Amino acid sequence: MLSAGSLGTSVVDSQVYLAGASGGVYAILAAHLANAVMNWKEMQFGWARLAFVLILAVADTATAVYYYYIGTDTGVGYAAHICGALAGVLVGIVTLWNIDEKPWEVKVWWISLCVFMALVLFGIFWNIFYCGYPHDNLSPICKTGL
Repeated sequence: MLSAGSLGTSVVDSQVYLAGASGGVYAILAAHLANAVMNWKEMQFGWARLAFVLILAVADTATAVYYYYIGTDTGVGYAAHICGALAGVLVGIVTLWNIDEKPWEVKVWWISLCVFMALVLFGIFWNIFYCGYPHDNLSPICKTGL
């Protein structure tokens, strides 16, 4: 889950250099969001937890959109934030404790597991078989022109 931000960035925005653990931080925040949604009725102050995570997400998204539209290159890997958050929601649904499991939540559990695994496999295979990155690609597949 913590490497999903860098894996997603390598597919979506491979020209950005990543440093730090912001993708992992967003994964943990989004997993908390998934936990709050799945256990909404059983959780005290669920609205406050949900509001806190949503305020952070909206503020970061608004900042990214603002900098994008004014043309400022911040060098921030926003793709890592988005991919980390997506992984956090998907893995959070699968791994965090669901207090009162309902039938629809079982379906969401399986869908989350399958989507996460499909995205991880896609990212891995993209990095193996994509010949446009890195520029000094040593992959034998790219050298033979398959």
